[in-house]
Amino acid sequence: MDDGQLKIALKPKPYVCKSAKPVYPAFVNCTWPLIYYQPTHSCYGDGTERKFKTWALSEDYCISVGGHSASIHSHGEQVFLSSLLMISDSNFWIGASSNDGGVTWKWSDNSKWDYNPWVSNFPSRKLSGCGINWGSGIIDTNCSDTRTLICQIKL
Repeated sequence: MDDGQLKIALKPKPYVCKSAKPVYPAFVNCTWPLIYYQPTHSCYGDGTERKFKTWALSEDYCISVGGHSASIHSHGEQVFLSSLLMISDSNFWIGASSNDGGVTWKWSDNSKWDYNPWVSNFPSRKLSGCGINWGSGIIDTNCSDTRTLICQIKL
């Protein structure tokens, strides 16, 4: 092999790794009153906490039961969470928050912000904001407002 061929052989090349997608069970018996959602392999609900709380107190409660306020990473998750509105009978806190006037958003569980579930004309760009589920998407509101909550407990 001459020097030119060796340089070509040693030059880094792109590659694709293939990994198996995890297979989650179709049903898991979450502790009542939590509901299992297979695509995220998580249980969702408010546990026995039916009080209205600020965003921070809601997140603290979710952490105390082993989870976080719910994060949304797909349209399917948004539809699932919207179906929980019928159970909670109220728009509820999710794990979305911003501390820079709504320029950037993060999830309380530190998962990647890889899906934008905003309702039209939102976020509203308030000084600080936290997200609530609002039917077909989410809206931002003042974090000191009081709302019900939905926790996501990953299994």
